[in-house]
Amino acid sequence: MKPIKLKVNSYIKKLSFVKADLEYHRAEHLERKRGFLEDLYEFMTNKDFKFSEKKISENMMDPYKKEENDQPPDLAEQSKKLFREIAKATHPDKNPEEEKREIFTKAQQAYSEGDWYTLYDIGLQLGFDPGEFNEHHVEWLKQEVEKVEAVVKSIKNTLEWQYGEPEVNKETILTSYCKATCDIPDEDEGKKDKIVI
Repeated sequence: MKPIKLKVNSYIKKLSFVKADLEYHRAEHLERKRGFLEDLYEFMTNKDFKFSEKKISENMMDPYKKEENDQPPDLAEQSKKLFREIAKATHPDKNPEEEKREIFTKAQQAYSEGDWYTLYDIGLQLGFDPGEFNEHHVEWLKQEVEKVEAVVKSIKNTLEWQYGEPEVNKETILTSYCKATCDIPDEDEGKKDKIVI
């Protein structure tokens, strides 16, 4: 096997692992967020705090926000070819099977997002030849691994995630969240004042 193919395969395995790790963190984050929001609602009701749209937009980040994903021309061309082959085999007009429809939808989303890896993975499962590999594949896969790892790190830095950690001071986290997102009454003067953290 050519060294470039071995290198690509190595990064594909890394990307597969970090994507599985991301899937776990997303599911766990959703569970932790539910518990956090239930407790937050009660906390805010007892304190009579109100959300501030301005503070939310200034202070909160979306850990799942997608970055632009520019592919080198050869990867873009390969993605296009793979998507066409996948579409021929799975398009709902030609295949009424639910499983094929789901594959088509997944491939369509991957193609629109410039996600070569998902198209490659689907194509491999369907028995399609992805074509030749080069250093652009390695570079793109390396960047994807870094992006996915950054999303996992962002999820673990959210207050909702930290709130679900054992032995955490939950009141401190709820207070921090409210300081970042709410208009809080000034206890000394009895009026609303924004607190910047």
